[in-house]
Amino acid sequence: MNRRNLLATTLTLSLLALTGRVSAQSYPSKPITILVPFGPGGTADVVVRAMSDHLRNTLGQPIVIDNRIGAAGRSQRPSSPARRQMATRC
Repeated sequence: MNRRNLLATTLTLSLLALTGRVSAQSYPSKPITILVPFGPGGTADVVVRAMSDHLRNTLGQPIVIDNRIGAAGRSQRPSSPARRQMATRC
């Protein structure tokens, strides 16, 4: 039994040595979309655009600002999975 444990340990360690190092992806890896639920040119839009300049410089990723008007600021992206589920229930 002792020889079997030694063989299993040796095999495991040799396989771990062959796998190499795994590195994580840099975050974020895609452009960031910020949804503004009010029209362009308003206070919310101006504040988000000021923040997006700082975020772009800090994160090094492009920032896309998407203004969606409607429902008193409670608008939802039509492409979201929750929105598609609500549309199919009706």
